[in-house]
Amino acid sequence: MIITRTFDVDLIKSVVTSDTFWDSGTEDGAIKECYEPSLQKYVWLVVENDGVLVALIPLEHIGAVTVMVHFLVLKEHRKESRNIANCLLQWFNKTDYQKIITEIPEIYPHVIRFAAGAGLKQEGIRTKSHLKNGELIDMHLYGATKEEINKGF
Repeated sequence: MIITRTFDVDLIKSVVTSDTFWDSGTEDGAIKECYEPSLQKYVWLVVENDGVLVALIPLEHIGAVTVMVHFLVLKEHRKESRNIANCLLQWFNKTDYQKIITEIPEIYPHVIRFAAGAGLKQEGIRTKSHLKNGELIDMHLYGATKEEINKGF
């Protein structure tokens, strides 16, 4: 698998606004037709396997040493999720970032298991901080330092 940065706004938009990701990845009130990806706020990574797109990974700078990650693994490649996570963690190890974090709505236990399986640890819960289908739900916070990740390799 190869991970590279992309600036292709059309590719980003097509993945993020796809039915696979839009409904599960946005809060109530988000308007698909108005979505425009930010190349300022996010570093967008594509993961390809033999030239085929398998995942899009937006990274948000949280501070000088911390990055927040979200995984958008294409449905037909979800069986490769572990390899995609390892690819990202190898990329992360080559950066100056020291901490990787993510936020996961509690209504997605499979994503919580995925984060834990990738070596991220639960760091807290932001209660009733995500609006989905008219209901306020908790967000689970997961993260790991570079040192913690390297212990797993």
